[in-house]
Amino acid sequence: MKEEMLGLLEPVVGIRRGCELAGISRATLYRKRNPRPAGKDPEGPRPAPPNKLSPAECDELAAVLNSGRFADKAPRQVWASLIDEGTYLASVSTMYRLLRDRGEVRERRAQAQWPCFKVWRGIVTVSWRMMVLKGSLRTAGCRTGSRSGC
Repeated sequence: MKEEMLGLLEPVVGIRRGCELAGISRATLYRKRNPRPAGKDPEGPRPAPPNKLSPAECDELAAVLNSGRFADKAPRQVWASLIDEGTYLASVSTMYRLLRDRGEVRERRAQAQWPCFKVWRGIVTVSWRMMVLKGSLRTAGCRTGSRSGC
């Protein structure tokens, strides 16, 4: 019905005003008039960039990132250190991409783990936070998800 009204209005008032009066978006009108061919991607598949790292270069970069010298450093720090030495292996984003593809994007520094203190009923214990805890068996001063078994 809107298309019929637009068909009558368009020759008289033009496309813009006809779309306003009929309540149709001009983008919708043009999309309906000029549909894309079915099953065809307008841009096609992207070609591989000419400077893409080879598998051997990726392995070398991963070895450098996981070496003892850089094991606890962020890729940006590794990149800066290597640039200071006059070595360019890859960009920072490529380093992150490589680590992400290998499932190694995480906090690379050693994380401090707080000790857990057990509190037994009737015994007053002072935890590392300097709180006095009373009551039945509880775990205090322990982060959730810690590796120390709390």
